[in-house]
This record gives sequence, structure tokens and C-alpha cells, in this order.
Amino acid sequence: MAHWSLIIICIPAKESNSGPIILHLDSLGMHPSSKIFNTVEKYLEAEWCHLKKNPPPDTSISESIWKDLPRNIHTEKVQVPQQNNAYDCGIFMLYYIKRFIREAPERLTRDKLDMFSCSWFNSEDASELRLTIRALLLEEFESARLDDAMLDAATSDGSDIEDCMSGGELEAVTTSEMIVEGLEFGDTGKNNEGLNVTASEERSGESGEAGKSNEGLKGRHQGCSIGRSKWRVWRRW
Repeated sequence: MAHWSLIIICIPAKESNSGPIILHLDSLGMHPSSKIFNTVEKYLEAEWCHLKKNPPPDTSISESIWKDLPRNIHTEKVQVPQQNNAYDCGIFMLYYIKRFIREAPERLTRDKLDMFSCSWFNSEDASELRLTIRALLLEEFESARLDDAMLDAATSDGSDIEDCMSGGELEAVTTSEMIVEGLEFGDTGKNNEGLNVTASEERSGESGEAGKSNEGLKGRHQGCSIGRSKWRVWRRW
């Protein structure tokens, strides 16, 4: 349905005498929680049946709960901040994960579910994650471009890539030339600290703040290469 939502399975501490908790976080309230819970519960039950036939040396669930695990699974569709547009569901899902990992106790129990609410965080904070991810992608693209340039230089004259590296890194072209030549879209003409932003962002409506400055976003060589697939990734982004 062209929408992302998040399921979290929380395994309680052995001494809590509580079963697993399945949480559903949906920034549009669009996915049917009951159907999703049913699917995940079936998976947990299948895993439980398998482990009963091949018991592990120890489990993280109390023995009394383990004996009849399917009857002790708790499900909860929690209230969370909602997106204010039609395209930030993936960003919100990632932000839910980020905040949950940072704030949730190591073993979440039902009495701690009040950590979730519609005011858990400001919706604008989640949407701004797009700019952070974009900056990381641009940095990786620049790093990959430098790797490709070094490889092309090494293969064109028959020298080994290590020989190319021994003489120092190849001089990078200006940042404004970065990756734009590999795209099918035109230039928006917006100044982004020397980075040309592709029109694909504005056409899709997914950036909203593509013209904002990304200070210090100079690409640097990190020895990381994502190869030619960077073009496909960028188009999808």
C-alpha cells in the first residue's frame, strides 16, 4: 500500500513472568494492526513450536510463560506522533526506531508503555531526519566517485590501484560537479554549498527543504565504495 509502519517485538526479562509484547507504530494509522499482529503472532508461535522440539540450553522467557507462549503474547497499537504530509512514512519509521533504541529500557514491559504518546516528539524533528540522511548519502556518493575516479585512472594506464594510491589520492574535481552528470534530471539552480540538487527531489515533493545549506558537506575520500549502483540509489532517493 506504498506505506511503511513499524513492528517491534519486545522480549521481557526472565524474572518478569511476562510474555512477549508486540508493538505497532504507524505514522498514518493506515495499516490494519489486527492483521499484522496475527501474522507476527503466527511467526512467534511457529518459532516456539520449533524450539520446543529442539530446546535451547536456556531461554530468556520464564518457564511458566514458555510452556504456553501463544497464550501469553500481548499486542499493543501505541499512540505515536503522526506525519503531516503524504510522503514521510519511511522517515517516521526510521525515527521511531532511533528514538526507541535511545529511550526504551533494555527489557520493555507493559507498565512502561506510557513512554509512547502523540507528544513523544515533535513531528518536525522526524521530518528533519531526511536532511540528515541526504547529507550522509551525498558524502557517500562523493567518496564513491573518488574511488571510481582512482580505479578508472589505474585501469586506463594499466597500473595497479595500489600504485595509484602510493602517489597520493587523485585530486578531486570541484564539489559542484559531483554525481550530477550521472543523473537524468536537470539542475534546480538552488545553491547548496556547491552541491547541485537534482530536480527529482522537488518533483516528488519529498525534500521540501532541498535548498537549505548543508554546512561543511565537502566530500572526502573514506575508502568506501558503493560502485555504480549509486545512481540507482540516488534516483530512488
